[in-house]
Amino acid sequence: MTPSQMFKKLIDPADPVQVDELYQRFRPTIPMDRALLCLDCESIFEAEGTQKCPSCGSTIAWAIGRALNRSQTETAPSRQTH
Repeated sequence: MTPSQMFKKLIDPADPVQVDELYQRFRPTIPMDRALLCLDCESIFEAEGTQKCPSCGSTIAWAIGRALNRSQTETAPSRQTH
């Protein structure tokens, strides 16, 4: 069974409400310190294993968290109210 056939068994692809609900429920999140940007196809993926882009197979990627100077150990700056 192909992924498309499996998808059609889960929901009616013609119903935008079902498609949105499925997408919201199963949308993956990636921690910023593990997010990589493929410089060839501009896909964002999680750093793991061989660091190959799952979309195009490129090994040229940019660490988004490092580029934005963020890590999980940093805390958000406190906001003061007047």
